[in-house]
Amino acid sequence: MDEVVSDVLAILQDLKARKVIDWPREDRCDVLLVAPPFPLTYDIAAAKAPEYSAPPIGLAYIAAFLRQAGISVDIVDLHVSGTNSEEIVSFCRRKEPKIIGLTANTPTYPNALRTVLHIKAWNPGITIVLGGVHASGIPQNCLADGPFDFVVLGEGEETMLELCRHLLGNEGRLQNIRGIVYIDSDGKCVNTIPRLPIADLDRLPFPARDLLNIQEYAKKGAICTSRGCPNNCMFCSCNLIFGRQYRTPSVKRVIQELVHLYDKYGIYEIDFNDDTFNWNPDRVFSLCNSINDLKLKLRWSCFCRAAQMTPDMAVLMQRAGCGAVQFGVESGSQDVLKSIGKNTGLRQIEDAVSAVSRAGIDEIVCGIIIGHPQDTQKSVEDTLDYAEHLLKLGATRIMLSLLTPYPGTQAYNDAERLGIRFLSHDWEKYIFSKIVMETDNLSKEKVRSLYVNGLIRFLKHEKNRERIWRSA
Repeated sequence: MDEVVSDVLAILQDLKARKVIDWPREDRCDVLLVAPPFPLTYDIAAAKAPEYSAPPIGLAYIAAFLRQAGISVDIVDLHVSGTNSEEIVSFCRRKEPKIIGLTANTPTYPNALRTVLHIKAWNPGITIVLGGVHASGIPQNCLADGPFDFVVLGEGEETMLELCRHLLGNEGRLQNIRGIVYIDSDGKCVNTIPRLPIADLDRLPFPARDLLNIQEYAKKGAICTSRGCPNNCMFCSCNLIFGRQYRTPSVKRVIQELVHLYDKYGIYEIDFNDDTFNWNPDRVFSLCNSINDLKLKLRWSCFCRAAQMTPDMAVLMQRAGCGAVQFGVESGSQDVLKSIGKNTGLRQIEDAVSAVSRAGIDEIVCGIIIGHPQDTQKSVEDTLDYAEHLLKLGATRIMLSLLTPYPGTQAYNDAERLGIRFLSHDWEKYIFSKIVMETDNLSKEKVRSLYVNGLIRFLKHEKNRERIWRSA
């Protein structure tokens, strides 16, 4: 019976495609936003790990902004649905969008490209828009790679709305839309005037989580309460989207969204996705006091800057439900920290870890990167020793990564001057655990040896920790 139904549906779809028949569809949309599958380089089990299972909040913000303006929109997350890139066509047939918008970071870019090739094979005339970190880093390369019609640079809400209004309703002139890159009718690459960051974040609607199956995600409570990072770390790609101007919605607005997450979805475990949650200490105190005053029973995690952490801040965060803090330590060498633009002292890092530990926050993760241009074998060995020192101060986990320069970062753009030699431009390998480069100081073989040594050292710590917990 199922085969008969399938055959009938196929015939009807064929007749509809040839405009012989038609029928009203409630699930059609003007714009379909797509998150591509994760890289094929990941082991299947690793790709399903909680740290990789978070809703595409950026797409949800854009969807909400478009919907608020009267544009029908939907979201497809091919990663969480376990769908291959070629299966996007079935979504397109059902939704019949006029515009497809994709987001991609560097390792997901190849799957974004595969997805688009399938879409264009199905409908060569459909408009494809690409956004995200990778596209913002090397937009011209992306346009040359495949059948993308437009690249949106940086924050996507306002730019995508203006572009959709132009494409759907012929509003305005294309060249006047700020923050896009495209190929004009003469084959010339046009890079329009950059768009300024959104100043008033309170006017953005809550992300359209209702367009996602939010319960499928491990990190259901992902939320972004600030944009922009004033730091200038040479390896970081965050400023490619949000810039360096630090902006926040009001504390009242953040509280409203936290209440909304609990009332609508029953979510009380929150992941603050801010690049630097504690950049403005006064805001942290105000937010935590508001959570406590309203007696919101939350448990949350965040990324913090060590130089901004204080004992009083850590205590208040813990009382407001903070259960995990991650610090970007990056190196245990002060000279290396200075060379990469990390304006933090080793003593500040130690004080921050100690303060958070004493405050009773359960998880303290310290991120370490090895393979910086100024790194030597000794500096990396010093860094691994320093990481063990942080464990003794109260850190619960060391997250060891390899320097992986994303396009658009200083490390990528100035690679030759910095002595960086790329060994691969297979973007799927740019996942911070594959060796894609070497430096004047460290060969590929030496980096591998140091990295494996570090992994073994910290894996022993995690096993010892698990043993202690089991015996407690």
